[in-house]
Amino acid sequence: MEDNKLLKFEQDLKNVRDFIQNLPKEIEYLEQQVTVLDQESQDLLHYAELGRFSASEGYKLAKEIQQTRCRRREAKDKLEVMQTAWSRLNGKLGNIHIINEAIGDVRKTLQRKENRYYKPRVRHDLECKINHLK
Repeated sequence: MEDNKLLKFEQDLKNVRDFIQNLPKEIEYLEQQVTVLDQESQDLLHYAELGRFSASEGYKLAKEIQQTRCRRREAKDKLEVMQTAWSRLNGKLGNIHIINEAIGDVRKTLQRKENRYYKPRVRHDLECKINHLK
């Protein structure tokens, strides 16, 4: 039984190492995704601004904008969490205390995401809808 625990511990350490080695690549990938989704959002918004379409097409466009923005938000949230961890881990990986601090930072970041609130700058009538308030 003890041998199994040691093997699992060794595998866990390898998983941590692999995760840390792949983290910069994953961050780069997510940064590219956010950029592409930003550009896609701009394309859709320019179509909404300059294009001609029926009410049905307008609804489909609004849904497409919403879906694109949601995919962008998901990518940005993942990116922020990974960047939070990487900022703590980069160059300091020999100290378990640093890894624990990174876990705490990630936990705080995730908790902030749960309590996100957006205050509209111009369209105050959208505040309740955006923040899911009654």
